[in-house]
Amino acid sequence: MGDPNAARRRFLKSAGVALTTSLFTGNVRGANNGVAAAFIGTGRMGIANLDCAMRQPNLQVVAVCDVYQPQLDHAMEKAGAKGHTPRAVHDFRVILADKSIDIVNISTPDHWHAYDRGGL
Repeated sequence: MGDPNAARRRFLKSAGVALTTSLFTGNVRGANNGVAAAFIGTGRMGIANLDCAMRQPNLQVVAVCDVYQPQLDHAMEKAGAKGHTPRAVHDFRVILADKSIDIVNISTPDHWHAYDRGGL
């Protein structure tokens, strides 16, 4: 008889081709091809991620979030270097609720990784 995994392999191969094609055609984004980004957690790792992301020509930092004011101030200074003025936010839930933000980078300590959203 035939290989019982053949159909599965064909499906995975087709799905992989479709995903790869959509990712690398350059037509993934619409309208302005700009990406609105927010950064939650602006400590050592968060700032390193922010620096790396800001090298992307189509990325605009629209918000930065931290509970520690000196780190938030430092991130605002760095994020504003591209000529944009991001929002300073203390509550990460504000960023997660904002539908205008395309991507969110979360660089938080381990004890914040398992935030309970109340069964959502």
